[in-house]
Amino acid sequence: MQSNFNRFANFPRNQEDIYAQRSDSADLRREYIVQVQSAGTIKYETLNGVAVTRTVVDGEVLIPLVKKIWATGTSVTAIIGYY
Repeated sequence: MQSNFNRFANFPRNQEDIYAQRSDSADLRREYIVQVQSAGTIKYETLNGVAVTRTVVDGEVLIPLVKKIWATGTSVTAIIGYY
């Protein structure tokens, strides 16, 4: 019988607070799966260069790999990045 834990084998295990990395010009240090810790809007750029602005709820996880989070257009107050 296969363990249920194996279905999480590819989920990122490391995390860091990336709120301070928001910038209108610079990319993040690496690509992240993002979880917002407050409701609001977030403007981000995906790994393939698509810019997206979304309204999110507290705790929502953004599945696309994010390479940039804009300071302008982002009103959430806490962001965690998983890698």
